[in-house]
Amino acid sequence: MRIYVDSNVFLSYFLREFGANYRFLEERVTQFLAVCYADKHVIIVSDWVVKECRKKHIVKKDIVELLEKSGLQFEGLKYTKQDIAKAYGFDTHHADALHIVLTRKAKADVIVTWNKKDFEGIDIRVMSPDEFS
Repeated sequence: MRIYVDSNVFLSYFLREFGANYRFLEERVTQFLAVCYADKHVIIVSDWVVKECRKKHIVKKDIVELLEKSGLQFEGLKYTKQDIAKAYGFDTHHADALHIVLTRKAKADVIVTWNKKDFEGIDIRVMSPDEFS
């Protein structure tokens, strides 16, 4: 399976945020990555995700090291001005719309995010990291 991972998944890991059940999201992301490794999924990391993470001082190197340490197959994905223009065609926040455009561009099977409600009503499968457990 090809999995497009939203920036909030990486941010929750690196910023050690708490989830609703007061369990570190870092642990839940680690479990998600372990399932991806075991099932041989390919992780897609777009430059848009990297840009969003950089706002919180998480750089591409951090993300790559996490994925390599987890033994995962992953691919980078660049976005273009045309991708940005396509994102204006969605009835959602532009940043999330660009994730949708890039998920399609990557031919990913699913978007993994903690904010599933941001992607309601689209024709792409959306899952939280916990749903892989």
